[in-house]
Amino acid sequence: MTRLVVLLSVLAIAGAGAGYALFAFVLGGTPKIAVMNGPLVVADFDEGVITFELANAILTKLDFAAADPDIKALVVRINSPGGEATSSERLYAAMADVRREMPVVVSAQWLLASGGYMMAMGANHIFADSGSNIGSIGVVSFVAPRGFPSEFRIGTGPSKVVGPSERVLFEELEVLKEAFYALVASERGALIELEKGDLLSGRTWLGVQAVQLGLIDELGGERDAIRKAAELAGLRRYEVVQLEDEMTEAGGLYAEAVETANAYDPELDFLFELEAAANPLALAGVGLGGASDSADRRLVGIKERALEVSRGPEPHLYHLYLPP
Repeated sequence: MTRLVVLLSVLAIAGAGAGYALFAFVLGGTPKIAVMNGPLVVADFDEGVITFELANAILTKLDFAAADPDIKALVVRINSPGGEATSSERLYAAMADVRREMPVVVSAQWLLASGGYMMAMGANHIFADSGSNIGSIGVVSFVAPRGFPSEFRIGTGPSKVVGPSERVLFEELEVLKEAFYALVASERGALIELEKGDLLSGRTWLGVQAVQLGLIDELGGERDAIRKAAELAGLRRYEVVQLEDEMTEAGGLYAEAVETANAYDPELDFLFELEAAANPLALAGVGLGGASDSADRRLVGIKERALEVSRGPEPHLYHLYLPP
């Protein structure tokens, strides 16, 4: 009788092992929680800026995570001052799409501001450290130098020739500000303990304040985010993987996206010099002996780049204010 019990126990254990092996073979193995790098400030404050190129690389990462059947939850690291308005909105929408397939948890580091905060709105849950800087909800833009009509440049309307007026830019800023507020209100409105005017003041709050005000969900680091992702996905057994490693192994466009994101340098300093370029006093000495030759060339270069931006599709930023 004892031998029979032992034999049945052995068979039960073997059957369980075979069942788990069959489960692993058919359903793809141990479920994974992927940790992904979003926009990240690593060493230089200019890093982590959300622009079109970086957003495209991050969108490819999100697509990869959503398409992998073994990935059951996603943790996204974000350490960003924000960036281009349209690109930030694209990342929010993509994050919201992924959370329909699996839990998405944000692990904010020391900075979750403006467009970076907008991106985080697409997650199920947001963690940050007590000393993190959270918020900066609003828009910044620049009144770039305007072109002038000439015999070489004609157009079908005044804005086609000289660019948008200041009044138009202010109207656009108001529209974008209200859109940003509407997004935050729709995602966290019931949780936020701030009046609209305070929320849109553009300031940041420390993580310990942000959790009390409802801007984030919990204080904690990446390990806490992983545990929360497992809880939301209903996982007791799981493997934690770095998404970029999985993408590099997959090769092709996925590996290229990782390489682009890792090597990305936004070079957006000039955007914060547009005020100088737009200021007639700052440019008064250009070409007139009022500044050194090197300063002349620098200001002229800024003015030329400002004109390019003023005609481009993205003059508005969801970006943390940086004092000069």
